[in-house]
Amino acid sequence: GILGHKIIDGKTVLFIDVYKVIEMYDPNWFIVKKEEEIGPKRILLVEDSPFFRNMVTNYLSGAGYEVESAENGKVALEKLKSDPNFDIIVTDLEMPEMDGFGLIKAVREIPEFKELPILVLTSLSGEDIKRKVFELGANAYEIKLEREKVLRSIESLLEQKRAKKAA
Repeated sequence: GILGHKIIDGKTVLFIDVYKVIEMYDPNWFIVKKEEEIGPKRILLVEDSPFFRNMVTNYLSGAGYEVESAENGKVALEKLKSDPNFDIIVTDLEMPEMDGFGLIKAVREIPEFKELPILVLTSLSGEDIKRKVFELGANAYEIKLEREKVLRSIESLLEQKRAKKAA
């Protein structure tokens, strides 16, 4: 139930994962589709901050997804090329080596990944940023701390992917 800690004014402050605490006391509080219904879905999470990488991994894996993480776009691209069986990419924008903008552009230039859903998960806001990620080829844009919106976006993108395959 603890996301992490930080020293503030000489005191250790713990950051509580409220979703995990609720889940510990009432596992049925968050309704999650059974894995048999949707099949195991693999997410490539690209996030440089260990704090946010841990937080997002916790709520994605808690929702039944398999999560593989990468600390920047360069590492993510290498993982994707060596293991192309991801169902979606969830990426931050501000990262060293290769940022999220560069990752989206690079992924969209590879023919086999043109249709792979990409969700931008960031703390950056503004219409210019949003417009740029969509122009580069991202499919959705959410703010990091909005867990329920992130999970709904992922579910929606995966549903769209299933519908395209069925058509």
